[in-house]
Amino acid sequence: MYVLTIDQQDSRHSEDRVPELLAALGCEFERTVGDELQGVLEAPGQVAQAILTAMASGGWHIGLGAGDGERGDSIRAGRGPAFVLAREAVEASKGQAQSFAVRAAHGGASDAEALGQLLYGVIAARTAKQAMVAALLEHGATTSEVAESLGISPSAVSQRKIAGLVGEERAVRPLFARLIGGLD
Repeated sequence: MYVLTIDQQDSRHSEDRVPELLAALGCEFERTVGDELQGVLEAPGQVAQAILTAMASGGWHIGLGAGDGERGDSIRAGRGPAFVLAREAVEASKGQAQSFAVRAAHGGASDAEALGQLLYGVIAARTAKQAMVAALLEHGATTSEVAESLGISPSAVSQRKIAGLVGEERAVRPLFARLIGGLD
């Protein structure tokens, strides 16, 4: 079982962004307390996608716990090692330059954490224009459609894609999912 605990950074001085992230992540997540949300997922690819969605949203401490656990009637009623590990991970993430950490009952956490932190750094370094191109491409738009949507040339889309390392991020996503899969 994979448990993601995601806590809003600097929530005391900014608006509540939990509803926005909940809408982006889907029904596997719910608000647990205050500015925090939690999700229970089973598939490594789904976990990787949820992490990358939170990273792209920006401003989140992200902790992944992998191990045994029981979800219960709701995520808040969940218990077991995966939940404890997710709590430890989100707390550990707060001390990282890229606020992402992994804790796992069966090892392999350091590799998944290292790649996740690198991905967070790449995503966080994007300009607003590069992030917009990445988001539109993520949702299946072609380069021509992105150009038309943004009122720019296809060449400008390509330049933003290259500068934002969008292709490289997409290329390592399967590796990230495999590393996560090795945690459980």
